[in-house]
Amino acid sequence: MPLLTRYRDEICSFNDDIQGTAAVTVGTLIAASRAAGSQLSEQKIVFLGAGSAGCGIAEQIIAQTQREGLSEDAARQNVFYGRSLRPVDGPDA
Repeated sequence: MPLLTRYRDEICSFNDDIQGTAAVTVGTLIAASRAAGSQLSEQKIVFLGAGSAGCGIAEQIIAQTQREGLSEDAARQNVFYGRSLRPVDGPDA
């Protein structure tokens, strides 16, 4: 995601692997949370691996849960990568 971040203000771009997959996944998670009578911000999300798609999804989950009222730190505490189950601590984690 460093290239997307670096050129965000210079070039209008869309990376389907990162942003498209994230949009569909987060939309599905929002719908599933609503069907369960809760919000996405109340869920814990675990990723196995941290490839570009997974990182994009994680960042969109964090952004959505912030829109639902969580601070960035609290939002990151609900998203985990890999075997260690460590909280997401940044976009390059």
